[in-house]
Amino acid sequence: LLVLPLLVLAPLAMGGPTPKAPPTRPTKPVVVPPKPEPKPKEPEHPTGNNDPRVYYHFGHMDYTTTDEHLILTKSEKEPKVVFEYKDTIFKSDKVLYDQGTKIASAPTPVQMDDAQNTITGDRGTAYYKLTTTKIEGNVKIIARPKPANPQSPAKGARKNFDSPVEILCDRVTYNWKTKIAIPEGNIRISFAIKRKGKPQKVNTTSDTMEYNGNTETVCLRENVKARAEDG
Repeated sequence: LLVLPLLVLAPLAMGGPTPKAPPTRPTKPVVVPPKPEPKPKEPEHPTGNNDPRVYYHFGHMDYTTTDEHLILTKSEKEPKVVFEYKDTIFKSDKVLYDQGTKIASAPTPVQMDDAQNTITGDRGTAYYKLTTTKIEGNVKIIARPKPANPQSPAKGARKNFDSPVEILCDRVTYNWKTKIAIPEGNIRISFAIKRKGKPQKVNTTSDTMEYNGNTETVCLRENVKARAEDG
């Protein structure tokens, strides 16, 4: 009776076969999704003259769903509502903006700047599809001359103008693409020319006028009068 258990255990002691482990299921590889690339940050200012977008910065905004108008006002953080389009800046305390027509209208004192001119007035509107602005009330235009060409002749009328020209009127239409301004009403022009090595201020009035910033010329018509400081 004692021999049988020893015979049964003998194969185990002598390295016989062992029980097989249960089969394991193959594990699926864990796929880690790639991290999404960060979206490029939207520009806050025009990227150049080929950028067709209108950028605006403001303190507070109200939106009217009936006509899709934005009413933008200033705040302590944003002391002015500022519109930027290509190389132009249009700013005021309050602006009504129509997103569909791209028209910005300011009922409060406004300032329009481009690389060559600064126009201020009591109120104004910028028509971005037409590249035109209309400004009314106590209008002042500061027309800055381009840097003189060093290769131009040493003599000539252009050499006598090296300071901004100031144009005053009741209203003006200005196209910042063509750089042409049409002042209207109570037109007055002040500028300085060099005479005998000294600047001499000249005041000019006329009924109508056209200013061309590209050619830096003004065309005066009807009742043109000019007087220098020395009479």
